[in-house]
Parts: sequence; C-alpha cells; structure tokens
Amino acid sequence: MDSTITFKEYIDKIKVNGNSVVTIGNFDGLHLGHMTLIDKTIEIAEKNDLLSIVFSYDVHPQNVLYKKLVHIIMPSEEKEKILSDKGIFMVLQAPFDKTLQTQSAFEFCDNILIKKLKAKFLVMGEDAKFGIEMMTADKIKEYLEQKGVKVELIPLLKIDGVRISSSEIRKLIENGEIEKSQRISR
Repeated sequence: MDSTITFKEYIDKIKVNGNSVVTIGNFDGLHLGHMTLIDKTIEIAEKNDLLSIVFSYDVHPQNVLYKKLVHIIMPSEEKEKILSDKGIFMVLQAPFDKTLQTQSAFEFCDNILIKKLKAKFLVMGEDAKFGIEMMTADKIKEYLEQKGVKVELIPLLKIDGVRISSSEIRKLIENGEIEKSQRISR
C-alpha cells in the first residue's frame, strides 16, 4: 500500500455495490479468535446475500496511538490472501492516520460503516473498542441497532485458560513458547 495515501483518500476510493456485513479489527496474525469473527462474517453474508468485508488497518493502531512499536505477526499481503481465499469479498487495510485516530465511534459508524460500506450487520469481539473515546462494543451495538444495523458480539476465546489474542501470541513467541503460540494461532 502507498504509505502516503490518507485515510480520507483511501475511503473515498472504496466502492461497495451492495449491502454488507463488516467485521473490524487489526487481525494481526489471524488467530483462532480472529477466525471466529471471520467465519461468522462469512456465515451471515451467505445467509443474507450480503458482501463480506474485513475492515483492518495498514499499521497496528498502538504504533500510532501510543508511539509503541508492535511487531506484526503476519504481513498484510499474507493476511489479505488468507482472507480472500477463505471467502471474504473485500479486505480493507485503511491507513491509521490522524483522521481515523480523531474520529468518534458514532462518526465512524455513520460515515464509514453505514454510508460507505452499506453495513447491515457488524461482527466484533465483545471486548472491541473504537473511536477516539474508545467506545465499548455494547454501546456501539446499542447505537447501530437503533440505526437498523444488527450487531453480533463474539465472546472471547480461551485455550488452556489463556485468552487468545495477538498480544498473547507475541508474548509466547518472545518467550520461546512457539508450540504453545501455534496452538492458539490458526
């Protein structure tokens, strides 16, 4: 992706010709938790004759928000290929810049999800937060459902008492626990 393109320019280029089901997240590593979201998105799309869309970012948001270097588990090209091969119609990897960083959750819901992506469903983890105010999944669900968008909140997954997350996988890899990291990956 061209690193000089802005979020607004990226979004302006997107053309969605039909209603969709969207899942949002960094999807770094595509672990079992991520794949649960992806599978649910595909299931809803097929059942309701909707386009399936993954909305992700070109860099890890923590790199921008907290000036923290978060090592990427899986390159963007590989992530996009896996998701496309799995059956996702459109994989978006939007620039995480000041425009996106300073947008409220409701602005994002109205302008991106509803108007631009024509979302009729949103699939997200129950611990998801977004917008400048880091709005919780429950509040986003309440807001979107008032706007006619159905929201599926997916419970967190655990294996051997360990919460499946990209940060946990990174920690296991850094500690040399490769086999355990592979068990909670895909």
